Amino acid sequence: MKRQTALALLTAAITFHVSGEDRLEKAVATARANEFRYCTDENDPQSVVCRAVEKASTPAEVVERVARGLHVSKETAQAIALVLLPQVASIQRGITDEAWVNDRVLLERALASESNRAAVVAALSQCAAETEKPRVAFEEILPMVGDDTAAALAAADAVRSEDATEIFLGSALTRHNDEIDIIEAIGAHSNGGLLRAAFGPVQLLGSGARFRHKTTEDTAALREAVAGQIQGIANLGLADVLMSAYDALPPSQRERVIADHQRGISADIAAAAILTGRNGMAQQIARTRTAAPRTGDEDAQAWDLVAASDPTFSGDPFDIIVSMISKARFNGSTVRTLLFARFAEQHGYASLTGELLHDATRFGDGTEPTAPFRAETSFLLARVRSAIADENSRATQLRPVLNNASVRSSLAQPRIVPFAEHRLEEAATPGDSPIVVDCSDAAGVAAQSHLPPFVNPIRMERRGEEIVAIAISSALDPVGELGLGGYWAVRSTDGGATWKSYYTGLRENMPYVVKTASRLPLLEGEHLRVEVDVQELDTNSITFPPVALRTKRTQKGLYLDFPWEELTRDTDGDGLTDLMEERLTTDPREIDTDGDGVPDGEDLLPRVPLRPGRDTVAEVIASVLDRFALGGGRIVVGIGRDALGAEIAQNSCEVQTSRVCDPVLFIVGDPSHFAPLTLARRTVVLTQEEIDAYTKKFGPTYAARIEHLAINPAGTRAIFELNQSWTGATYILTKTDKGWQVTIAGGWIT
Repeated sequence: MKRQTALALLTAAITFHVSGEDRLEKAVATARANEFRYCTDENDPQSVVCRAVEKASTPAEVVERVARGLHVSKETAQAIALVLLPQVASIQRGITDEAWVNDRVLLERALASESNRAAVVAALSQCAAETEKPRVAFEEILPMVGDDTAAALAAADAVRSEDATEIFLGSALTRHNDEIDIIEAIGAHSNGGLLRAAFGPVQLLGSGARFRHKTTEDTAALREAVAGQIQGIANLGLADVLMSAYDALPPSQRERVIADHQRGISADIAAAAILTGRNGMAQQIARTRTAAPRTGDEDAQAWDLVAASDPTFSGDPFDIIVSMISKARFNGSTVRTLLFARFAEQHGYASLTGELLHDATRFGDGTEPTAPFRAETSFLLARVRSAIADENSRATQLRPVLNNASVRSSLAQPRIVPFAEHRLEEAATPGDSPIVVDCSDAAGVAAQSHLPPFVNPIRMERRGEEIVAIAISSALDPVGELGLGGYWAVRSTDGGATWKSYYTGLRENMPYVVKTASRLPLLEGEHLRVEVDVQELDTNSITFPPVALRTKRTQKGLYLDFPWEELTRDTDGDGLTDLMEERLTTDPREIDTDGDGVPDGEDLLPRVPLRPGRDTVAEVIASVLDRFALGGGRIVVGIGRDALGAEIAQNSCEVQTSRVCDPVLFIVGDPSHFAPLTLARRTVVLTQEEIDAYTKKFGPTYAARIEHLAINPAGTRAIFELNQSWTGATYILTKTDKGWQVTIAGGWIT
């Protein structure tokens, strides 16, 4: 539910003396007609207001109960009751923002003398967080906080967002830059990274770390603050800084963090110790863990890595690599990733080390902090940026440089646009009555038109022997959970005896959605005319699972005019239309793009020249890809709503994916690994640079990335991951007399 800003609602309370009890009486009556959300026995403002409304018989009694319950004046109680009634009863208020501007000074005066101001400001902060522009609302509340540190802490704690932390705690920090409660709250409220590492009981300086807590008393709050800061530093991957912070702690606190095995803090310290040459300390920490209970221990692999880093280790290092990749990598901190990288390099897995170092740079917080936090973070930020540069440089040395100038050139070309966009009113509809085509008509026509199996038409139309349908498929568009893929035209010119499928080059929600019911005929001579709505996906809203996707542009009343010659054009005559070749990154002017003697229309690796002789890497990849099924699309949640949040009647019938052709497998990896392979399906292999350019040109593309490939020196064991961002799996392979035996060690899906 969207509300006006919290302080705009408080305007009603300030003008209570003008409107008397009538406004509060009406607000109470409206609230009682709704379901309350906050009637608890707690003494927070929401609960106090809720109980007052439930038990009081008059508006005046409501005010008295709120004043007693919150220990505030009646004037402030009136304001609190009016502003919180919508929140406790889920009511939307219509007070305008402009009204608040006129009474800001009065409200500041009302709160200035309140001893319980912190609780009041916290309640206002919660209201502000539910507005359309919470940051603006927080800034309006800030004058109510004044120089009250307790109020600033309460306001930030009530919401725990980055905006609230910056506005409330950042302002307090400028006034009290050595107040430990503010400093620790900034770190605790941060989602991790730079602020969490910089703000805590230990101050990190270029000259060394120092413990700055106001008391050395071993409290639960202090232990939590220390743990959070250690985790923040570990996530930045700064092993030497972590050890400096650890050394700065009082002995009792060092003992505490070493004993904290449940959250993995001791494992982070042990990893940092090894990376800084203190292996003996790491092994000693490991022994304390061995003596401690291990119930629910999720860091067993990390401790195996610590043990294997001991010079006396005599086991098989590949066992450690398998354990780390298959079970621990996704939960570990950056400092553990760096230890794993060093271990892999020491045992001859240089390429894996390069990948792990590249992974480590993804977690570095290189953003410039806002003004209130710069002094405290300047040293740490410089160290992070220096570490990222060093790790990237080292990763580049260890990883092969993958270049494909022709692919980059094709991706730099402008997209083919095979249609013209028109307003619907521009279309001429033949005959006296409009032709209505919907899903039910399509189903009936399909039954008598010999429609190909597995084709589920969105729209379909028949004119004599000419039949055409619009379908959707992920065959050329691996979009993961963001939708069902791209649009295709399926056409028959002999009454359904034979069919051909033509790719349109358009993806669902990028920016169009095909209407499932239309008064506009599909067929118009040698043109295909498709009614569409613009529902362009805001790619900045993409998360996995995609439960809160947004549109950034909408428009209705459009149709696209496709000349058939544009959809069917095959410039080089290799059997692939120019639109398909554009998506395959092959050259529509060359029959054989990679020059290996196999035409693009027949080549299942059209971008990789074939070469004889399989090596172990190729055998390992082929053993998995021969049975790999690329995941299909999913229903998009959030796209089917208009700007006001109402459902859009997008589908008159269920839209399903169609098998218009064999799905193409898009892989991100080293093309040279595929050169000796003969695969059972068309596969496009792109480097990371190329998939980035591909995504920029065509939209989000969730290809299967080959990650963390490792093969033991004997060539008998292997492991790697196929990661499609929204889903993936880890494969462990063992060579036998009958070939490579494949085991899926673990998989995930959002």
